[in-house]
Amino acid sequence: MKTPEQARHLMGMIRTHLRRTFVTGYDALIPTLTNDEKDRHVLAAAIQAGAQIIVTFNLKDFPRSALTPCGVAAQHPDEFLSYLHDRDPDAMARVIVKQSEALTRLPMTVPEVLQALLQHVPHFVARIYTYLWEADGLPLDRHTRDLYTKLRHKGANIPPMPQGIEHRRWAGYDPEKSRRQEQQPDNPRQIDAGTPDQEPG
Repeated sequence: MKTPEQARHLMGMIRTHLRRTFVTGYDALIPTLTNDEKDRHVLAAAIQAGAQIIVTFNLKDFPRSALTPCGVAAQHPDEFLSYLHDRDPDAMARVIVKQSEALTRLPMTVPEVLQALLQHVPHFVARIYTYLWEADGLPLDRHTRDLYTKLRHKGANIPPMPQGIEHRRWAGYDPEKSRRQEQQPDNPRQIDAGTPDQEPG
């Protein structure tokens, strides 16, 4: 949060929409815990709520030695989301699609949503990409191409890029437009004087 006003707004939204998830009555547990001091309230709340997993990017403050005696484990969001995907890939894919559809103020396609998540949860994104690709749920556009390239750069095991004409269409080549241009008579005004052999574009 950048400002106190933004923090208050966020807390108001949480109280409005997530009231049933509030946990209280855990203060007495905090002094008995051994994980990082500034995060002991998180573990205490998890114990009080009967949670089995704390999902966090900050795994170092929740060592196994401190959590196992409490019957709690810590998981990175990538591991947790990948687990949920493996249990029900269709449901998790629909979550991503619905998130894309809900972004009306700053619209994002499904590949763009996945690119935004890629830095933080790459294994989950690779699973969703593969599932949607095999279900023909991804557009052949530059956003999908960029996502494919970034996933391959990270070493993800994903379906290969289309070959031949499909590859060219994916890269931005429109075969119908090209065919129409080839059927048009030559127009010297469209030729770059510096490149006399260039075809009219």
